Amino acid sequence: MGHNNHAGYVAVKNRSTKDLRDGMTLVEARSSEKMFFASHPAFSTLEAAVWGIETLSQRLIDILVSRIQVAVPEMEKQVQRLLDETSLKLSTLGREVPLGSDACKREYFSMVQQIVMRYATAVDGTYSAQRSERWARLYARVHVKWEDLRKMIHTTWPMSLENLSDCLSLKQEAEEDSGSFLARIIAAELKDLRGRELTEVFNSRAFNYFVSVFVKDWVEISTECLKSCLLITREVLSGLVDDIFKQFPFLLSAVRETVVVKLVQDKYAQAVQNVSALLDLEGDPFTLNHYLWDTVNKTRLARFEEQLNSAIDESKSQVYDGDVRKHVDSFSPEVLRRNLMAWFNKERGIGCANNHQEAEEMIILLHAYWKTATKRFVDNVCNVIDENLCKATKSCLMQTLTELSTDSLDRYFVEDSNVVLLRKSLVAKLDRLGAAKEALQKDFLRE
Repeated sequence: MGHNNHAGYVAVKNRSTKDLRDGMTLVEARSSEKMFFASHPAFSTLEAAVWGIETLSQRLIDILVSRIQVAVPEMEKQVQRLLDETSLKLSTLGREVPLGSDACKREYFSMVQQIVMRYATAVDGTYSAQRSERWARLYARVHVKWEDLRKMIHTTWPMSLENLSDCLSLKQEAEEDSGSFLARIIAAELKDLRGRELTEVFNSRAFNYFVSVFVKDWVEISTECLKSCLLITREVLSGLVDDIFKQFPFLLSAVRETVVVKLVQDKYAQAVQNVSALLDLEGDPFTLNHYLWDTVNKTRLARFEEQLNSAIDESKSQVYDGDVRKHVDSFSPEVLRRNLMAWFNKERGIGCANNHQEAEEMIILLHAYWKTATKRFVDNVCNVIDENLCKATKSCLMQTLTELSTDSLDRYFVEDSNVVLLRKSLVAKLDRLGAAKEALQKDFLRE
């Protein structure tokens, strides 16, 4: 009796074989047990708390309840986790199929409002942390393509004009070996374009021709930018349509055909037409932007400053005694005057048959105009894509989807049979888990 164990001990007196043969009931057995422990010489000294069937039953119940109380919180967590997971899976399936025309229309316009709102967010660039899918950030994605457009347009100087050298190789060989490669090309081309204008008078026809040369290179670059933005617009809209209408395959197919294919293609065609009009305008040089002449004057001034510095350096190291040049370390205003006059006569003189100078002047004007025109063209192309493709699609999205609702929507709201079965299974699972959670929260387990 001196042995101890973790759970303690309780002494009991079971019915004997004779008692069972005599048909002793449980009530009689309990009474017999009490008399035994009360009259036994040894067991009568035990406290009532350590003997008897009733005491043992209560002790076992207490142990069981304590074990359950320890396990219940963790069980509740597991049940809640399963409830959350099942609810999330069920939510991804969408709501149940609406019944009746009115219910179908309400459900349809609810989805239409979602896609209109989310596409507007994608176009306007008002992204939120809740919807941070990178593929849906339309404005950010097309802006990258606009930057690519700007970079590619800037590569067309002087490459576009230098490509003329392929057809002028013989003329270049006949030119004097002076000046830049581009200047020799322009000089040869100016000879070829000479009309009835006076020699060395600015040739506007040649200027327009050279402008048209680099504008032609803009066609392919702007076309590629348009195509890239078209693909991005389709990808974003397609992703939104799939996300919102995926529950109903027939409706998904109809919306994708109406919006992703037809609507976007129509807006793209308008954008292509407007960019083509921009290219036509750029092929006919015109600007009132003072930046053109600011750039021309800046370039001319830089060239004059370079020549002036060179003339000053030469004037410091030499003087003339008649026709004999003597080297001294003094400054000579006379030498400076002669150097500057010689430079002016060579670079700015009229009637000197200076093809190289004529070409250099043409390059200065062309480069200044090219810089002005490229800034304008890139901005205009980006605006056309934004207004005629991205924003125009947003403006027409609600109307286009509303027109689709004139059809009988009931035929579109047909759910995939596998989805129907999965929803039923998840709903039944939620019911079972809910009942389990309720059972775990019974008060008797927490007393």
